Amino acid sequence: MEPERRWGRCRRETGSGREGSVWVAEKRRLVGDASNVRDARALVRSVMSAQPADLRDVAVLLTDELVTNAVVHGGGQFVLSAELGAESLRVVVADPSPATPKVLAPSVEQEHGRGMAIVSSLASDWGTDPGGPGKEVWFTLDLSGSGSDRQQV
Repeated sequence: MEPERRWGRCRRETGSGREGSVWVAEKRRLVGDASNVRDARALVRSVMSAQPADLRDVAVLLTDELVTNAVVHGGGQFVLSAELGAESLRVVVADPSPATPKVLAPSVEQEHGRGMAIVSSLASDWGTDPGGPGKEVWFTLDLSGSGSDRQQV
């Protein structure tokens, strides 16, 4: 039996957030498991389609890291939401595990453990929030820079 898959545009809004500024927000959501990691990357790539390639690539990489953590350490199921505004992208990945992710400093011999270090290095901000029985892990990515001011990993 194939797992439940839901993905789609939640809403698209335009408006004025403050005097003299116009913002556009696009929200999308995906419910999935290990078989939907590719769909998660595609969702964020689609949301970021009008952004410069370097920002789009960073957004997809960071999403992949959060979704992979949810699949491997968070019980296998996840809910991804991505919201694109005029100034930033916010991606949230919820999973059923209450355990919070840790930024590790693995040795060069270790094959795993670099995901949250990558997120910490490249995201404008990131964190965790309690979410029902589990948690939400999120990152934001500032759209105003070209990516050249971010650390290279």
